[in-house]
Amino acid sequence: MDRRLRCEVVRDLLPTYIDGLTSEVTNEEIESHLSSCKECEMLYNEMKIPIETPMETKEMDYLKKVKQRTNKRIITGVALIVGMFLLLIGIRMYVVGDDVNSVANYDAFLSSTGEGKEVLIVQGELVNRASVYKKHKITVKEGTATIDLVERAALPWEDNANYYVGYEIPSGVKRIIMNEQVIWEDGILIREDTNEIYDTKHAYVGDMSANGRTAGALQIGKFGQFLNSLQTTQEPYGWTMEFTDRITQDAIFNERMTQYAYVILSLIDNLGEVSWEYNNGSKAITKTVTTEDATKALGKDIKEYSKNIAQFQNLLDQLYL
Repeated sequence: MDRRLRCEVVRDLLPTYIDGLTSEVTNEEIESHLSSCKECEMLYNEMKIPIETPMETKEMDYLKKVKQRTNKRIITGVALIVGMFLLLIGIRMYVVGDDVNSVANYDAFLSSTGEGKEVLIVQGELVNRASVYKKHKITVKEGTATIDLVERAALPWEDNANYYVGYEIPSGVKRIIMNEQVIWEDGILIREDTNEIYDTKHAYVGDMSANGRTAGALQIGKFGQFLNSLQTTQEPYGWTMEFTDRITQDAIFNERMTQYAYVILSLIDNLGEVSWEYNNGSKAITKTVTTEDATKALGKDIKEYSKNIAQFQNLLDQLYL
């Protein structure tokens, strides 16, 4: 007796078979029939293809449109955020500007108004050549006026990094600072190099690294290389510089080294004497300057000159440094 399924039965079972709802035995019978019946196999292959109803097609089209609109909104939102960010950066760079961190150099001088009031004039050049001077801000606190320069990014056609500040000094102001440098104090203009030298002031001659900063600020090395030795076992504490290069112009060298010794004695609190040794080609020579020597020569306690930067500027002016 032939137990194979007839075509009509197989065709009735195909939807259930495609959905995976028939048993393994029935699956085997259907598959055996499909392998031998081309018509049923063709029908099976057609039935496997999903049929989209008009409603499903509309739903898919709608979902595609929703996705497209969402993508457009996301892209537009991102573009707006990026554009706003770039706009804010542009406003900060070209309109608002930033505080100036440093200047290449500056010149300061005093003038006066028709009423006899003192005016400080400061002019110079910005370090950042890609910027231009925008404005300056002045704040006064506890007798100190601070000048803050503001720079902005230069436009392609701008090429001017110069700045100019005019400040009528109020009666209560005792010091004026710009870019962390004192430029005026107690009626005295403070030079840029004076700030650099005064910043090396320190308490102990035993701090050789600090001594080196002082010597560097004074540019003592322009006379040639030298070795350092310290005497810190008993007072007066001393610092000796031994120049290894021959010195040919004794008078000029000793005059300048004496001036430097006065400055060094002023800047190092516990230093009592400065010595230098050199060879002029015919003999070895040693010179020494003590705090007493400096005080006698200048008519004032040498240590008093470093009490503030205005007095220190007076010292440099007296020494023509």
